[in-house]
Amino acid sequence: AESAQARAEHAEALAQVGLVAGGVAHEIRNPLGVILAEAKLLERSGADAESVATIRAQVARAGKFVDELLYYAKPRPPEPSDFDAAVAVREGAGLAAKTIDGADSRLHVEAGKPLTLHADRAALVEVVRNLVSNALIATEKAGAAVRVGVNDVDGRLQVTVEDDGPGVPPALAPRLFEAFATGRGRDERHPGVGLGLALCARHVRTHGGTIRHERPALGGARFVVDWPKSLERGN
Repeated sequence: AESAQARAEHAEALAQVGLVAGGVAHEIRNPLGVILAEAKLLERSGADAESVATIRAQVARAGKFVDELLYYAKPRPPEPSDFDAAVAVREGAGLAAKTIDGADSRLHVEAGKPLTLHADRAALVEVVRNLVSNALIATEKAGAAVRVGVNDVDGRLQVTVEDDGPGVPPALAPRLFEAFATGRGRDERHPGVGLGLALCARHVRTHGGTIRHERPALGGARFVVDWPKSLERGN
């Protein structure tokens, strides 16, 4: 009963956040459109090309924040289907690699035999994309490796994403999966609003799984996702 009450309260709170997010999105998107239009006029009048590009980049950053806020505040219901988990994991990792220069040479995906999952495929792809993207960004300057593993552990899917980067700041670790928790600071190349891992945690919990962060003995970061084979049965 307590669990059901907690879920109901969480759903109500999320609905309220969704209403607020919708209003925020409307109020932000309108001026962003005006700013982009003004930037085009500035460009046509001979304004400095670098300055115009900076304006567009910041508008894109704000737009990304609005999109992620709406996605977090108004989650869609799961759409389960049967699919090969290893293929989905490779797809998610590949999508992440496309956004980072030179990522293909640093990314190593080790998928075992085919593993059929009955779950929301898009959710799994999104979880892997987020985790791998964070790992690639963390290791970009050092050119360090990122390793993704896919295994069947006691009849459940286990996905590991490990990197040789600087690791998660100790102060951030306790709230790593909370909304708006980010350790990137003012990263102009890869701005983060702190919703990626919160979305990952939500997808995993919806499927009855778990996600955790570990500190490898040799440094870096490791994320482990435990995902049931079936959304309905939770096994």
